[in-house]
Amino acid sequence: MKTILPVLLCLMALASCNPDSQECYVPKTVTAQIGFTIIDTIFAKDQLGRDSIYVSVRDTPLNYPSMLSLGNDTVIRFMGVYKGTQLPVMFNPETDSIRYRFQPDSTQQIFDTVTLHYDHNYHFISNACGYTYYYNINRVKITHHLLDSVRIATPSVTQSAQDKHVILYFID
Repeated sequence: MKTILPVLLCLMALASCNPDSQECYVPKTVTAQIGFTIIDTIFAKDQLGRDSIYVSVRDTPLNYPSMLSLGNDTVIRFMGVYKGTQLPVMFNPETDSIRYRFQPDSTQQIFDTVTLHYDHNYHFISNACGYTYYYNINRVKITHHLLDSVRIATPSVTQSAQDKHVILYFID
């Protein structure tokens, strides 16, 4: 009996360490991916000697790009990697738009402003994870210091990490 009691106490202690709730393995934070594309116009002569214009549109790597939130109580800064071709940004579920100061190159002090206008809705993930917000991008406004134009590629912002939601275009 004396050897059974310590074994029973150990089993009870181990059984009490199991969590009562399930763990959440899904990220609850939803981010939009901003992609960078360059539009390169090449003037050349074709094989017959005629003037030709070739337009090349391709993803462009940037030198440590960054986005800094503007006009919020909390300042959020997203830093890209060297030769980064996209950058994540977050939304504020309490408003219908958010503004960012976009710096394409960390070595240059030239900025553009990117304003994202969106709708948000509550989305149930699971019992373990609870709820999060999904977003739908309605429009994007930019300044034109370095940026040429903008396109909403995928307006629906969910937990998909592969989508590029907004494309910023540069002219070379």
